Amino acid sequence: MNMSPRLTSSATVALLCVFAGGAHAEEPGWSHATDLRVFYDQLETDNKIDSNITGNIDGEFDDAWRVGLAAQSAHREHAPIAFSHGGSISYLRWEEDDAVEQRYEAIAVNLHLGIALFANDWFHIEVTALGGVGGARGDIGGDQSEIGLYWEYGAEAGAYFTFGNLQLGIHAGWLHNEFNLDFEEGLLNGLETDIETEGVYIGASVGLRF
Repeated sequence: MNMSPRLTSSATVALLCVFAGGAHAEEPGWSHATDLRVFYDQLETDNKIDSNITGNIDGEFDDAWRVGLAAQSAHREHAPIAFSHGGSISYLRWEEDDAVEQRYEAIAVNLHLGIALFANDWFHIEVTALGGVGGARGDIGGDQSEIGLYWEYGAEAGAYFTFGNLQLGIHAGWLHNEFNLDFEEGLLNGLETDIETEGVYIGASVGLRF
């Protein structure tokens, strides 16, 4: 029995186009979507500072945030659950404006691994673990530190809405980060300090699907 041209065309489109917004079939039964996002997170402000001068001190920053660029890819068969992997680069900043003004900043590169749950073509949820390293620098009362090692790890869950190629997302997570700073100039010459923060963060993103 011969199929009509219209029915044949519809079947071909159904096999090749699994998701809207740029996702495409790589192999029969598989699909692949890559999302590129700009994100902003409001971070935990509680901190622990251990230095060779003051010892261990628990404190709180006035503000802590990060902004960055992330790319995340998901591969799946016909099932709604997919393996999700990607990476990000971010700029982080912590500020305190008490008696002595303090500024700390870091640049970090992270790897993200987890799962994605697709409800339909335009909505999915991601749950990922993340970890990365980078460099940090501090400024206390105008005295700047040398660049020190920065590292972080955590977990994140997010909900993403994709309209054609445009994507909007909200997410929350838990992050632990640490950095070591040495001051070799100015009034703080000889100061060695380890700074640690840990806690929940929330954020939002806007991006494109390819």
